Parts: sequence; structure tokens; C-alpha cells
Amino acid sequence: MGFCLEGMADEIETPYGKVPVAFTRMKGQRVVFISRHGDGHLPPHKVNYRAIISAAKKCGAEQVISTNAVGSMSSHPKWLHIFAD
Repeated sequence: MGFCLEGMADEIETPYGKVPVAFTRMKGQRVVFISRHGDGHLPPHKVNYRAIISAAKKCGAEQVISTNAVGSMSSHPKWLHIFAD
């Protein structure tokens, strides 16, 4: 299952770089979607957090809703090693 967002795509210029955003509506509320890791899924240490926060502020965001996950989505070997001490 993928994620589909209908809305107007734009790019916000910030002092820290450009940030792609999408403007849409959810239950009548104006929403700005900013992908933290971008289309190519940047690793966390390369995410430009300052630019993201600056873009949210420039778009007039009053609240931020963020999701996260821990772990890997890559495939793992089917075997398991357990080491006892």
C-alpha cells in the first residue's frame, strides 16, 4: 500500500535551502505536507531539519504532526543466529 496525496505541489525557499511541499485539505482543514526524508528517502543525518521547520513556519503552520518508526524495512535473511554467553 502506498501513500497518495492530492493537492498543489510547490517549493518553499528558506534561508537553509528549498523544501518541496504539497498543499491539500483534510476534513476541511488546510494542510501542508512536508516529507521529512524526501522522494529518495535521505538518511536521518542528511535531513535538512532547519529548512523543514522554516518552510512550515513560512506556510503558516500552527501545529506539526509527525510520524516515525524504528527499524528497517529492508529484507533480512531467513536464518537467525543466537549467541549465548
